[in-house]
Amino acid sequence: MSPTTRSSPGTRWSAGAAASLFAILAFSSACEPKATTSVAWNGREFVEVGSLALLPAAIQDELGAQRAGAEGIAERGARFNTTDVVEPGLPMRRFVVAGVAPDAALVAYERGGRGYSVGILLYTWSGSRVQRVRTWTTYEPPDGLAGLIQSLQPTRPKRHSIPRHHTAPPRPGVKRAGRIT
Repeated sequence: MSPTTRSSPGTRWSAGAAASLFAILAFSSACEPKATTSVAWNGREFVEVGSLALLPAAIQDELGAQRAGAEGIAERGARFNTTDVVEPGLPMRRFVVAGVAPDAALVAYERGGRGYSVGILLYTWSGSRVQRVRTWTTYEPPDGLAGLIQSLQPTRPKRHSIPRHHTAPPRPGVKRAGRIT
């Protein structure tokens, strides 16, 4: 087809149909259910949660999900005050990732301010009673639930190999304490 020749309506429809088909396929693959990440830790099986809204209401309240400004917590990926140069109206914390088990939750969040850090909280509950059991501080946001669990593992100090002291064999004619050779 030359540049001056116009395409027929059938050709345009084919291109449009192809574009529509491509869009439908892309949309349907994006809507496919993704495998849920679960990680065992401390005798519990935690399932990854990527949003504050999916945490139990009592934990959302504890974190300040409904509070505005510096006392609140931003949703994953949202803006927050990362440094001590505070922008009014933005929270000082941002949700990173969580893991929820039938009776517990691990929550990681970033803390802005003078010293950036990542806080990790362990909550347990029985009935309607939620209790914060433990807190940790790290300095790198975890990459998903597996990264969160990995950051809680105790780190072994590096073993430096200590050179063993080997005594040289005695040389003839050299005096040693308590011995003459």
